[in-house]
Amino acid sequence: MSSYVQPPVLVGVDGSRGALDALRLAAAEAALHGFPLRILHSARVDVRGGHVVGAEAAARAVRRYPGLPVFVHAVRGRAESVLAEEAGNAAMTVLGRRGANRRPGPLAGSVSSHVAARARGPVVVVRGDRYEPTGRRIVVGVDGSAGSEAATGFAFEEAAKRGAVLHPMLVWTHPAPGDLEQVGYGAAEAAQAAAFELETALAGWREKYPDVPVAPVLVRSRYPERKLLEATVAADLIVVGRDRPGGIGGLLGGTVGHTLVHHAECPVAIVPEVW
Repeated sequence: MSSYVQPPVLVGVDGSRGALDALRLAAAEAALHGFPLRILHSARVDVRGGHVVGAEAAARAVRRYPGLPVFVHAVRGRAESVLAEEAGNAAMTVLGRRGANRRPGPLAGSVSSHVAARARGPVVVVRGDRYEPTGRRIVVGVDGSAGSEAATGFAFEEAAKRGAVLHPMLVWTHPAPGDLEQVGYGAAEAAQAAAFELETALAGWREKYPDVPVAPVLVRSRYPERKLLEATVAADLIVVGRDRPGGIGGLLGGTVGHTLVHHAECPVAIVPEVW
């Protein structure tokens, strides 16, 4: 039986700088939402060292957030498999990844990508040097897919908790790649359709979160990954959806999710269609 009633914020630690960055964000999110923090270390053979790493991480979190419920677990297994499985029981899972001039630990790179693409719950990969919510701005990619709908809800909740401005971004193109331009349907009409699509996607969430400041962003481009990546320079968090099991999907899938997880300047949240 679990030691916690509420779903925890799960963070993977391995003693690396990237894991420390993830711990900072995970502890901040747990305190912000009133969730317990679960610190997990996995090893293929000997887990004894993981108890030490986990205890040190727990001490850091409690020093920063006194009274925060913290649970430490060291388990045997491959990090990517263990974390992908355990993420299904968490409110969110936070993983570190190396930034510029930073040495990655075992939880960087392929592990974060694997978990983000397969976990049954939201996964936040820490990128850049923004480890704690500052209330500056949150960007969410909108494309009309089921994964995008889940991501939008996650982003609104984060904006509400952080006191941040939410920037929903829809990247549209006309004509669509490979399509012939329809007679009488020019760029102006396509822009209006995109604006209507964005407002429709936001309507229900605006009603649920009336106090969240929303600044919609419409961008014309055939390269959504580039535009969303550019938006990470001034954001505290960027959120995108994931439709298909094993993939970061929807129109914002594939190259977009991969690009953000590997190159974003701020933490990246990947939210599955159902969580």
